[in-house]
Amino acid sequence: MKQKWSKDRIIETIKDLHRQGVDISASNISKNYIPLFTASCSRRYFSSWGNAVKAAGIDYDQILEVGKARRRKKLTKWSKDGVLDQ
Repeated sequence: MKQKWSKDRIIETIKDLHRQGVDISASNISKNYIPLFTASCSRRYFSSWGNAVKAAGIDYDQILEVGKARRRKKLTKWSKDGVLDQ
């Protein structure tokens, strides 16, 4: 059965996921909550995931910073000696 979305339902779903500690970055939501992401990004509702998160009263800049920190942590730090060893 197809999900019925509205601005209010999208906002409540985002708030619920955030309260549950779910990673609400665009990359995670677009992979694991496709209908929510698609509805949020439609021009009919919020036009982007960031706009939807902001409408839910969540600091989207903080979500972006957490994502950047997570990506930075995954990067391998190379030293000159490490490169030469390899």
